[in-house]
Amino acid sequence: MNIKQKILCMTFGCYPMIAFAEVSDKVQSIPSALFLGVLVGCGMIFLGRFRWWLNVFLLPIPILLIAENISLWNEIAMREAIIHEQGLIYFGTLGIQDFFILTGAIVGIFLGYKRSKEQPTS
Repeated sequence: MNIKQKILCMTFGCYPMIAFAEVSDKVQSIPSALFLGVLVGCGMIFLGRFRWWLNVFLLPIPILLIAENISLWNEIAMREAIIHEQGLIYFGTLGIQDFFILTGAIVGIFLGYKRSKEQPTS
């Protein structure tokens, strides 16, 4: 316990204690971030192969994930806490996750559009 926690414990000894949770409890783990990126990226490829225009409408999802990860990096206190607990590799993993999802969406659009142009319309 640091000095702040000791003072709080002495001051509010008869009240419920404040939980001092780690930052890692609030963010997704590295394996789950990679798994989510691969899963959603493959799903976007599969979806785009059959209906390419759906990926165009779903394209804001990877863009919002990228914006969320950039805002996580821009919060200085949160960034320092995550780097202290998980390391700088965590932000690299989030970048790889974003890359998988965005690449899956773009490849799905490309493959689906190419497939729709090759099929003769009756």
